[in-house]
Amino acid sequence: MGETPRRLLVADTDAASRALLEPLVRDEGWEMLSVDSSFQVLRTVRDAHVHIVLINPDLPGSGVTGVDVARTLKGASQFKHLPVLFLLHGERKAPPGVPADGSIELDHWDSARIFHAIKQALGLAEPVAPASVAAPEAPGPRSTESLLRPLTDLVERVTARVEAQLSRLLEEQELRFRERAQEFFAAEGAEMIRQEIQDQVRKVVEQAVNDVAREVVPEVAERLIAEEIARLRRDYGLA
Repeated sequence: MGETPRRLLVADTDAASRALLEPLVRDEGWEMLSVDSSFQVLRTVRDAHVHIVLINPDLPGSGVTGVDVARTLKGASQFKHLPVLFLLHGERKAPPGVPADGSIELDHWDSARIFHAIKQALGLAEPVAPASVAAPEAPGPRSTESLLRPLTDLVERVTARVEAQLSRLLEEQELRFRERAQEFFAAEGAEMIRQEIQDQVRKVVEQAVNDVAREVVPEVAERLIAEEIARLRRDYGLA
């Protein structure tokens, strides 16, 4: 590879961490040491020459956690330049305020990203530039049509709704008118018909009287007229 072989110290009680990291380290030609307690981390760092420490912040060790180990290493003059990365499981977040060199989200990152983070902490890779976020384009001047379109749509919707309501009201009014007309005819219609018949009979009688008066001789006209009127009244129930 052209690089000096590196020695990594993995401090985690989760065997899955070692199973994931060991093939990456081996393929790179590096060496990996594994421990499962906080005190073993400090002893290994003291006795073996390691280039980076990958540690679970919740690593147990008689009340001394992985966070305490990270603070101790970064606070010691002989180890403060030793890179320390937290190994995070699940939704665990990196402990705030701890002077570590970063963290690795084992359950969310792929192998390439994990190994890049390790090489970056060792100074063997450039930091990954954050994905550029395109600035939103400034809105250009809106055309008159685009400005009026929402208003036109609103007016059309309101108009359609009003027309539907008016149509429904007219149907209801027409139905009520028909019902009232039927009620009125049932109550008043018969009397109106009788009155209309009487008016027509009266006109017929008057016309008959006038016709008789023109045709008979004057001396009998008055008697005939009186008899005819009496008969018509009897026939039509006007007496």
